[in-house]
Parts: sequence; C-alpha cells; structure tokens
Amino acid sequence: MTEVFKTLEDLFEVAVQNTLWVKLDSNIETNSLELKDWYDRVADIVLDPKVPESVRMKFDAAKNILLYSWFSYEIMPAAELYSYSILEEALRIRLRQENNKKIGLNSLLLMAIEDGILNDSGFDTTQNRGVNIIRDENGQLQIENPTFTIEEQEKCTEYTETLCQLIPKVRNLYAHGHTSLHPFARLTLMRHAEMINMLFE
Repeated sequence: MTEVFKTLEDLFEVAVQNTLWVKLDSNIETNSLELKDWYDRVADIVLDPKVPESVRMKFDAAKNILLYSWFSYEIMPAAELYSYSILEEALRIRLRQENNKKIGLNSLLLMAIEDGILNDSGFDTTQNRGVNIIRDENGQLQIENPTFTIEEQEKCTEYTETLCQLIPKVRNLYAHGHTSLHPFARLTLMRHAEMINMLFE
C-alpha cells in the first residue's frame, strides 16, 4: 500500500491526481489547473446569508477540507462526508426535527420534497434537462435541447427525487467505510449547497 502521510518537505506539494482529473471536468477549458483556479472553484460554492450561521460555518469547514485536498487528494471523501452531515443538520433545522433522531436522512429528504421545499428549480443542472433527438419532416435527425422556466421547474421534482434517492446510499457508503476515490467532491458540495439554499429561501 502506498504511504499517503506527507513528509514535512512534501507538505505543500500538489497531489498528482489533481493534475490528472482536471481533464475530466467539462467546465475547465484548459488541461492544467493552478492552486488559484482551484481556490476560486471551491470559493464559488456559496450558501445564502439566510442559511443559519451554524450551518454556514460548518459548510465553510467542509469547503476548507475540499480546498486542502489540492495537497492531499485522499481527503476529498472527508469533505463529502462532512457535507452530507451538514445537509442532514440543515434539513433537521428547517423541518423542525432537531431532537427527533428516529427520522433519518432519507425520511427528511422525502419530507422536504413532499412539503414543496426541495424541487428542481434550485439546481443549476436542471436548466437544460437532457436532449431530445427528433426527426424533421425530411427525415433528418435534429437535436432539441429543451429549456424549462422556473415555474415549470418548481412543479417538477424528477431530478430532485433521483438525487434524494442516491444521497442516503452514498452517505452510508462513506459513513460505513468506502475505499474508492473519485474527483467529483466539489460537485457533491455544489449540490448540497443548492439544496441547503433551497431549504432557507
């Protein structure tokens, strides 16, 4: 097994994985990423001032962990796991379930959807929900990229329900021991930030 504990001399060396995964991120126009770029991308994940201060402070700590993963790629899951716990705390506060530990994350998410608090309108990813391939009158294939208004998205929970089915499963994988690493922890924090912001609109 490879040693991951850093030596003092290597403490601020960029993790080699961060020079590779950048090519997987469709929002990055270059094949290289500097620390300033990474900082800006993490700093762009913002909670609304309406979110309770206790939640915002903890979420900033999760962002700090993610930020430091620039030097230690292996701590990305720690940022994600902490972010899951913050999302659960935010749900408990919003749904007034702080003292009811019998209600788990899955039930809290379902309650928020049923109450109309969580819906597709709060996610950037649902601005364009997929593409449709259709044939025009000449038989040629055409790509149609449908867009949805905020009002239409507020009535829709398709994306939200799919995401909320995955969240407890992924959180449990991390909480009970999971060995895989992936480069998309930032996207996890982005989704959680969007959900927390919706909770306190």
